[in-house]
Amino acid sequence: MLWSLNSAASAGLENDRKEVMEWTPWAADRRHWNKTGDKDGVDTVSAGTIDTMVFLLLGRDANVEPAPALTTEFRQQILKNQQPDGSWLVPSTRARDKNKVNQTATYWGTTWAVIGLLEVKSASK
Repeated sequence: MLWSLNSAASAGLENDRKEVMEWTPWAADRRHWNKTGDKDGVDTVSAGTIDTMVFLLLGRDANVEPAPALTTEFRQQILKNQQPDGSWLVPSTRARDKNKVNQTATYWGTTWAVIGLLEVKSASK
């Protein structure tokens, strides 16, 4: 949702920027990404939410906090979870395949991770 609202605003379409500025820090808070809150810790939660971090990076408004901190922290977590072969593992969400890596999801997760990292790199130039 933040991606579409920030894109609309950058294209000159009106939306409630005040609400978007309030939603951004909430959306960037890992405690809202899974059911365990802080229980699992940043590294565990980040390993399973690479796609969430990428989409928040792609949809961010660099002028809205916590954009700079979000960009740096998410980039570090994404890179930390890269596998030796260059991919990012994406666990299956199907009950019967719990804790197994889904190859198709890993392919697309890796694709999005690279797109997100390239966008962050080009935005910082």
